[in-house]
Amino acid sequence: MFNTVELDNDITVLLGDDQQSNSIILSQEESLIVVDTFSAGNDAERLGEVVCCQGAPLRYIVNTHWHSDHIGGNGGLRSMFPESSIIAHESYRDTITTEEGLITNHDKPNPASYPNPQIIVGEHYEIIPDILMTNVGGHTRDSCIVHIPSKSLVLCGDVVLSAGVMGGVSIPYFYWGNPHELLKALARIRGLNPRILIPGHGWIVKPDILDSHILYLKKLLGAYAEYCGSSKDAISEDALPENLELENLMDCTKGVHWTFRKMHIYNLHRLQQLSKPLKPM
Repeated sequence: MFNTVELDNDITVLLGDDQQSNSIILSQEESLIVVDTFSAGNDAERLGEVVCCQGAPLRYIVNTHWHSDHIGGNGGLRSMFPESSIIAHESYRDTITTEEGLITNHDKPNPASYPNPQIIVGEHYEIIPDILMTNVGGHTRDSCIVHIPSKSLVLCGDVVLSAGVMGGVSIPYFYWGNPHELLKALARIRGLNPRILIPGHGWIVKPDILDSHILYLKKLLGAYAEYCGSSKDAISEDALPENLELENLMDCTKGVHWTFRKMHIYNLHRLQQLSKPLKPM
């Protein structure tokens, strides 16, 4: 299920329930652009229904990155609108293939089930005037943002994650990427001076979330470096060192959704993968 928010006459945001992914519909003159398409299933099917009700043809399907929870509706939308084009970053295939290789349960994606993009982009791409796609990396190598300068708006994909409608604390997630690149990505978004951010998951937010994401990453990297300097033991999820507990890396952890606590553990997994001296968790 998702909640529908009409941000203005040109932007409809479909916010996934309970930290599920978001999708955005941009109305541009006599055509539509959809940014991200949920996971395969009911939400993706309902997205097609919502797009059809807009009364204009779909021109572009833009994916901020190729994780399965952001591309699930690509095939359905292409079937409904065969003249539309999917736009993805040039390293999209690496992202979905890596996800397939690491996920072993029923959620395991099948890369062959997703239609190939028609437009492959590099670092920068002008989708149409005033709608700009930029590869920033960090969360994944192919992670892109969509910037609409005239509205001071950035569609962030999973470079930025927020809590749900009730608010609360969120953290950035780099299990598939690199924390240093994610810091750079967040700084690039902040440099655009946006007024509104639409994250890949969670509620629409103001740009001050960038400061809390950056603070978390800097404190985490510092605390992890300190831990590595004093211990050669692998980190146990059941007994985290005190300086690596989430409560000690955030100004406030009140109202943290359980998914973000799990993401923190996976971020530590990733740090250990990137740190040769320590054994994997």
